[in-house]
Amino acid sequence: MTPLHLGFMVLINLIWGFALIAAKVSLEHFPPLLFAALRFTLIVLVLWMGIYPSTFLDVMAVSVENLIQNYETALAAGQATSVAVR
Repeated sequence: MTPLHLGFMVLINLIWGFALIAAKVSLEHFPPLLFAALRFTLIVLVLWMGIYPSTFLDVMAVSVENLIQNYETALAAGQATSVAVR
C-alpha cells in the first residue's frame, strides 16, 4: 500500500466520522426529512460540479440571479401590502 492510498483511507475515515457527528448535531435542529433532502441536494451539487463544471457554473449563476429577483419581488410585494400600525 502506497502512502497516497493510506492517506486516502485516513481521509475517508475522517469524513465518515465527521458526517456521523454532523448528522447527530443537525438532527437536533432540522426535521429528518429536511435533513435528508439537504444532504442529497449537497451530494448532487458536488457530483454535478465534478462531472459538468461548465454547466454547473451557468446554472448556479442563473439560480442566484433568480433568487435575488424573487427576493426583491417578494420584498416589494410585502411593502406594497403592508399596513401601517399606529
